[in-house]
Amino acid sequence: MFAIFGLGTVGLAVTKDFGVTEFVNPKDHDKPIQQVLVDMTDEGVDYSYECIGNVSIMRAALELSSRMR
Repeated sequence: MFAIFGLGTVGLAVTKDFGVTEFVNPKDHDKPIQQVLVDMTDEGVDYSYECIGNVSIMRAALELSSRMR
């Protein structure tokens, strides 16, 4: 299981390659996005791709990875 952060040109290319099935907008939730995704997956993801170049988003992507917890 994986998560892609950012759906600009790079993120959409990654999405197309992996066949994403769900999209989550962090603005629709009160909790940090990594917690929302952990709740959805029960334990996080195996891989996360940060396609924005924002340090705080990089941290969220790292925290979401189940291998890091």
